[in-house]
Amino acid sequence: MNKIIFSIVLTTFLTGLHAQEQSDRTSKQTMKSNPAPLKEWYRMAGSELIFSQGNVTANGQKLENKTRFSLFLHFQHLHNYNFNKFLGIYAGLSLINVGFINKLPIPGSTDSELRQRS
Repeated sequence: MNKIIFSIVLTTFLTGLHAQEQSDRTSKQTMKSNPAPLKEWYRMAGSELIFSQGNVTANGQKLENKTRFSLFLHFQHLHNYNFNKFLGIYAGLSLINVGFINKLPIPGSTDSELRQRS
């Protein structure tokens, strides 16, 4: 539990959070509803921490599943281009570690734990 709290605090302090652009209240110019530039490339980057869980059914039997928290730093970097206000394209790369932890019942023995990652 201490590792999880430490990771959340560390991530919070290492990443910059910018939700909105700051507006100039003294200016008579109003902000656009879509501040993304038109006919110009721009970049976006992000990261996240993931809680994952899956619904797994094998031979009609639902397997017990644990929620998995990934301490791996997930990162994405996107390049965007807007042709007009309604149409654009994007391309980029993401590095994400997603996985599941399932318990497999084995008759006449203890349950086995299966860890799957992609």
